[in-house]
Amino acid sequence: MDVQKRSAFRFDNRGQSTIEYLIVTFVLVAVLVSAPSIYDMVGTTLKNKYQSYSFAVAVSDPPRKAFDDSITKEADKIKHILNVFEEIGDLMRDSIFPDIKQMKMPDWKDIEKFGKLIRSFF
Repeated sequence: MDVQKRSAFRFDNRGQSTIEYLIVTFVLVAVLVSAPSIYDMVGTTLKNKYQSYSFAVAVSDPPRKAFDDSITKEADKIKHILNVFEEIGDLMRDSIFPDIKQMKMPDWKDIEKFGKLIRSFF
């Protein structure tokens, strides 16, 4: 009889752990089903963003060649201005200002070049 009680005790323990696993699994499934799913939240957000993007693309005008050409012209003007500023800086640093200590005056050609650079802005 002692052997039967031990085997029944072992059988009861295994059944108890199975029931515990089932209860924990049931609770986890119930929580996941009843709570709003993260996948639903992310999916809804992505769907709304895509609808907004597709609406904006549908409403906007496609770029035209004239617009691209005007942007290219403006970019070229800006490059020219930056290059002229760089040349003016080099000219001023090298030779446009008189050096009184060494009795050096700017060369007339440098002054003419400075004037041309300033006029190229306009």
